[in-house]
Amino acid sequence: MEIEIISRECIKPSSPTPSHLRTYKISLVDQFGAPALVSSILFYPPIQATSLSMSKRSQVLKQSLSSTLTLYYPIAGEIICCETTPGGDVVMIQETVFACGGFAIGIVTPHHIFDATSLIVFLKAWTTMVQEGVAIPPDFNSSYLFPQNTEFPNDVMSSIIPSQVYGKDGNFASKRFLFDGSTIKNLKSKASSSGVHNPTRVEVVIALLFRCVMSAWKVKYGTQKSVLMSTSVNLRSRIVPPLSETSLGSLVLLVPIAISEETDSCSFVSRVRESVSTINGDFLKSLQGAEGMQRFLEFATETRELYSKALSDGAEFMVFNSWCNAGMYNVDFGWGKPIWFPSIPTPVRVTVIGLYDARMGNGIEAWVTLEEEIMYAVEHDEELLSLASINPSPLEIDSLKSNL
Repeated sequence: MEIEIISRECIKPSSPTPSHLRTYKISLVDQFGAPALVSSILFYPPIQATSLSMSKRSQVLKQSLSSTLTLYYPIAGEIICCETTPGGDVVMIQETVFACGGFAIGIVTPHHIFDATSLIVFLKAWTTMVQEGVAIPPDFNSSYLFPQNTEFPNDVMSSIIPSQVYGKDGNFASKRFLFDGSTIKNLKSKASSSGVHNPTRVEVVIALLFRCVMSAWKVKYGTQKSVLMSTSVNLRSRIVPPLSETSLGSLVLLVPIAISEETDSCSFVSRVRESVSTINGDFLKSLQGAEGMQRFLEFATETRELYSKALSDGAEFMVFNSWCNAGMYNVDFGWGKPIWFPSIPTPVRVTVIGLYDARMGNGIEAWVTLEEEIMYAVEHDEELLSLASINPSPLEIDSLKSNL
């Protein structure tokens, strides 16, 4: 494939940012986040039955983005840490046009400012600006609920998770596993029969993949390994009263989930729910106000000690995240919904399972990174092979059926 760069430019807000808003203070929760970059791409099919040219579409996208940035002014400026370019731009966006007439929108955002929810809300605001000329502004209340503290340590996240966790020796491979809606429905029914109360799509898929990985580790080591799983919890609905979905920021916290023995799906789901439930209204209230930073640091210490103990005991480490139900496939600029919305995983040498909505029928696309020998065992697991399609073409996802 030949690639030609047509132009580069800086899109500025259509109206100047007021002087009192030109320095945006991220919240204390944002300060707690890891300064990493997240890359996502929206792939769109060719525009049907329209005379809109490629150049005209690009112009519409630029003008509407400029108007949207007047609302999302924090990402229209520059940042000092975690730069996406030498100039320190907060966000980078790229439009790619394909010979078939389709196009893609790529976006790179700093995770400690934009979590998945913020990203989708921003993209939907942009699409609304294209179609209606106006959009709902973001909610900045989190920066007042959790006020920034200049004394907060810059390296608090790196001090929580030991560096060896993300730098494991060996070769790693990444693959996608697609579960269609009917398969997930059957998994939920099976989970309910085994005692899981109101199982979700995410719970039954992660439970299955976790079982596959645990089985592979048991074969490799000859014994059942304990596991420390880290997952991100969205704080918006857990704060009392809840924050709106348009709340801007990286409003997530990492929660460690220790699993010390071989477990069935019911026990696994119960353990995950128990760990996640600790991020509740009372805990989040303790992070607010004058004592907020101290409670954050206590939480960091507690988490670090749990990681250190698990690693010293020889536990395996796993990262699990879910973007399901974020509305990724509703990001429609007026020319059709995306046919694929992958979030490109950061290259790391660690076990990672990321779950994303599939385009059709309540399915889930799992992006999995494992050691090569563990991946070989997982992708040959008979139960998994009967339930999921491996590395399907995004263009064929509509027609894929499970092997049930």
